[in-house]
Amino acid sequence: MQLDKIQSLENKLNSASIIERTNVLCEIIDQRGSCSFYDEEITQLQHALQCATLAKENNESDKFITASLFHDLGHMLTGEDVNSHDFLNNDKYHENVAASFLSKYFPEEVTYPIKMHVIAKRYLCSVQSDYYDGLSDGSKRSFKLQGGYLNKDAIRKLESHKYFEDAVRLRKYDDNAKIRGKKTEAISFFHPFIKKSYI
Repeated sequence: MQLDKIQSLENKLNSASIIERTNVLCEIIDQRGSCSFYDEEITQLQHALQCATLAKENNESDKFITASLFHDLGHMLTGEDVNSHDFLNNDKYHENVAASFLSKYFPEEVTYPIKMHVIAKRYLCSVQSDYYDGLSDGSKRSFKLQGGYLNKDAIRKLESHKYFEDAVRLRKYDDNAKIRGKKTEAISFFHPFIKKSYI
């Protein structure tokens, strides 16, 4: 999605009611995510719904469920998927794109776990020797591109962050939300959680 289109989308969201805003945000995932793949196994839409479902099943807060649903929104805003000619040739920092975009509408409890879910992958691979082996093929390919293993100073710094634990939990849901054929609720099921999470 080009910058002018993102700006047009922001203008639309800024003037929208809570119901309209929720519909627009979910339409991005529902429409762009249904034909966009990050891994070969499932679409971005399926992945988002699986991740949010895991958060709901584990009794996470409304804000955390919202973060789980929107954590990869940056992929859709930047047009990043397996059909892109430059896919995984460059890091488009989808986590920062999504967190920045959503920060106008949601509090830190939503945006910071999203912003940190990539470095949380790097953290888990750095402190758990077998974590990398369990990643999907797409996550393995992006791991080095996103910076690879963390050094001890980076690990300590991350562990002291206010949203460290949330980021790690989100990352684990993320990595377990890539199951082909898994049944989930429709995206409309998550509308109430989103509506309760706005600033």
